[in-house]
Formats: sequence, C-alpha cells, structure tokens
Amino acid sequence: AHEIGHLILHEEIFNQNGEFYDEYDSYFDNDDQVVDGISRMERQSNIFASLFLLPELPLLNYVEEICNEYDIRNRGHGMLYLDNQNCNLTNFNLVTSKIMNQFGVSRWATELRLKHVGILIDNRKKPNRIMG
Repeated sequence: AHEIGHLILHEEIFNQNGEFYDEYDSYFDNDDQVVDGISRMERQSNIFASLFLLPELPLLNYVEEICNEYDIRNRGHGMLYLDNQNCNLTNFNLVTSKIMNQFGVSRWATELRLKHVGILIDNRKKPNRIMG
C-alpha cells in the first residue's frame, strides 16, 4: 500500500520533477523534524497506506469492540491516551496489537490512523537530546 501511494501521489514528481503537497501533511507534522522533499513523499505514502488499509468505519467499530472487551474508557483525555505511564503504554500496545492482527498492518500505520481519526492522543515525552 505504501508503494501504491507513491505511484498515485507522486507520479508527477517522477515524471516532471515537481513538488507535491498533500493536505494530510499538517495532521502529522513533527515540530522538531525538518522535512525535505524525499521524507515528505515517504510520509505521504505512509499516510496513504494507513488510510487505505484502515478504513475509518471498520476501524472505529473494531476499536469500540476492543475497548468494551478490555474496559478501556475515555477518562477525559481521549479514548486512547498515551504518555509514559505503564497503564497507558499497556493499553496502547494491546489496542494497536489487536488492530495490527485484524487488519494486517504495521504498528506505525495503526498509530498514524488512530491519531488521524482522533482516537489516539500521544503525549509521550521524548528523551532529551544532547547537542555537541
């Protein structure tokens, strides 16, 4: 699906060496990441694959089943809130693993799609980088 995304989204780049921008870029921008043309195309293809392989309604229905089965509830921070607490990491891994198995997708595609549909709120703290 990722490679099909390149064929569909980036045909004009390969044929005309032009720039391509997709509206979904803004959903997944990372403030501390500099995005050049190649990494932008890779992100666009990843997003395409997650949209294609994880259709919204079947995904939402399946997430609801999982959350009901394991008593995962929205406690005011979103259905699937992710930070560095073990309980939230456990819920994240449980839900994403079940989705990965059900839909045959990677954890990365699952995470992208869950963020896009508003189910996953990711507030994990990133390790401090030492510059030098």
